[in-house]
Amino acid sequence: MFRQRCHPSAGGRAATSAERNRRTSDSNASVCNAARASVVRWTFSLGLVFMTAGCAHTGARVEIEVFCVGFASDDGPARYLHRLAPLGLDNPDGPARSLAEESGAQVVMLHSTSWRWEEGGRIVLTYLAWAREGTLPPAAEALPETPARASTDPLRPRPKEIARLDPLFHGLRHFAFLLRNDESGAVRFALGERAAAFLAPFVPEPAGQR
Repeated sequence: MFRQRCHPSAGGRAATSAERNRRTSDSNASVCNAARASVVRWTFSLGLVFMTAGCAHTGARVEIEVFCVGFASDDGPARYLHRLAPLGLDNPDGPARSLAEESGAQVVMLHSTSWRWEEGGRIVLTYLAWAREGTLPPAAEALPETPARASTDPLRPRPKEIARLDPLFHGLRHFAFLLRNDESGAVRFALGERAAAFLAPFVPEPAGQR
């Protein structure tokens, strides 16, 4: 009996060749993808380096400003304290509350009310903190008469001139806005009826650039 020796057919040889070509193509694609990913990572890292160097060169900085407002006594006027400090890498909410409570005031409500750009690339984040009645030191300054709202160009929200207390009164108008939209009553409860009555005459205004 003779055994038939099997030889690969032409079709079998073609399939084997195609498989080798596919594997080679997949290998080349993997190398290209790895190289592309490496280039993207390198470019991103280089961009971070240049961005950091640019910030250091321009000296741009961010500061946090807090106006702590409240009543120092049962029959006295509304008063305020002003604090300003550099902002590090932390969430600004924590430093803002710490600044407000440095004087011993007990904060019942804290809100980011505006930000502004100033000459030299300085950015200031403004917070308004409302103090529990009787906890604001008597040394706090009495709130002056409410200034008129500055008219601005609709396409240029920053007023041409910003007085020292403009961000404070913008913050009070924002608190009035929160009260106006206080469907749950949580804002009124936190501030108290005396504060709510004080804020009632202010024209409501949302937070934003000053």
